[in-house]
Amino acid sequence: MTVERIMSEYGLEKIDLLKIDIEGAEKEVFSETSNWIGLVDSIVVELHERLRGGCNRSFYRGSEGFALEWMQGENICLSRGGCLVGPVARIQ
Repeated sequence: MTVERIMSEYGLEKIDLLKIDIEGAEKEVFSETSNWIGLVDSIVVELHERLRGGCNRSFYRGSEGFALEWMQGENICLSRGGCLVGPVARIQ
């Protein structure tokens, strides 16, 4: 199941907050994001690099364009600033 397919099946034009905890499948989900990543305002993800090498790299390559990033426990939070704002570190 892809994010693009979920958006299509449920008629979603935009996602305010996308929470992802998929035990290592981040590598595939974020390998090709060009059709949907611009429609997501904020992402909260638990990466599983320890289970599957390449998850971190795939996530960061596929999630470019977010202005804000912070950690909350095991979760990495990214936001364009419209939905989530937390303890902030600006991405350069």
